[in-house]
Amino acid sequence: MEENVKKENTESEHSEIKAESKEATTVVPEKEEPVDAGKQDSAGKTDFKEETTFQEKTTSQEETTFQEETTSQEETTSQEETTSAGESASTEENRDKIKKLKRTQLITFSLMILSLVLIILSPRLPGSDTFYFVVNITSILFFVAMAVITLCVTYSISRLTKVKGLAKGIKIATIAVVILGSLRWLVTVGLIGILFIGSMFEKVEVYDDVNEYAQYMSFNIDMEDKDSDRKWIKWGMDETIWPEQITKSMTVQDYKMVYYNPWDSQFLGYLVVDYNDEDYAKELERLKEYPSTNYIGYYSVKEETTHELLAVYADPYNGFVYALADKNNKNRIIYAEEIFCNYYMDLKYEKYIPKEYLLDGFDATEDNPYRESHM
Repeated sequence: MEENVKKENTESEHSEIKAESKEATTVVPEKEEPVDAGKQDSAGKTDFKEETTFQEKTTSQEETTFQEETTSQEETTSQEETTSAGESASTEENRDKIKKLKRTQLITFSLMILSLVLIILSPRLPGSDTFYFVVNITSILFFVAMAVITLCVTYSISRLTKVKGLAKGIKIATIAVVILGSLRWLVTVGLIGILFIGSMFEKVEVYDDVNEYAQYMSFNIDMEDKDSDRKWIKWGMDETIWPEQITKSMTVQDYKMVYYNPWDSQFLGYLVVDYNDEDYAKELERLKEYPSTNYIGYYSVKEETTHELLAVYADPYNGFVYALADKNNKNRIIYAEEIFCNYYMDLKYEKYIPKEYLLDGFDATEDNPYRESHM
């Protein structure tokens, strides 16, 4: 009985729990309030106006955007046209510049070649050493100036034109010509430098042993003998005024032969001989038969009065060979020579020969007036 009561209570509790659960899960729909027809119509109109306004704004924005894009395109087109016109004008201006530069380039390059030819040919031009020096220096300076201008113009052309081949070719040709011209100049300067340095160390050679007289005279030089010392040729001057040899009957009072070659060969010599009466007469006759040349005026030489001039061979460029009868000593003859080139002697000849053995007025110093008149 009790068990049946418990079962019924339990079943009753389960039924209540289920009923509560159903109530909890069941949604009760809210009641809808009735909508006013007037309000609904007003809301519809408002929505329509908002849509219309939105469409108008959208259309206006689109039109504005289109106009802006059109204006931007027109401005861009205008700018492109302006740029194109500017580029066209610039291109035309560059063409004119290039034409002028090419013309200048051709002229300067031609003048550079002409100056190089003049430099090469200048030693063969007639005229004095001064004329040669002026022509040579002027040609070198002009050559350098034209080379610099040509290279500068070539560089300017290469910057203005897209065609680099011609400009490069002219540049290479200019550099080649400059090198060619510089080589000759450098060789000349190098030789002068070597000679200058050599002249600083060149010693004056003095020979005073009369027993070796013959080997210092040009008329004893055998040109066919390779072993002969050809430095004693003495610029082709005729030394036959001097005795052919030293004989036993001669009394040599003084003798000296000087050789100096800092740049070019220079010679200075004298021989003082006392003769007996017979030999003196023979020597006077021989000397007076010698075909003497003019000597007055060369290197400021005046007519000889200090001693009696017996014979003379004078060259307006290379100097003198002569024989003097000493007025202060009976039967004494003074043979002397001063042989050189370039219108002066580097040798300080006053140190090596007594003044009375020189011809009257003789001046072969570096700044002598005779040289100045011929330079």
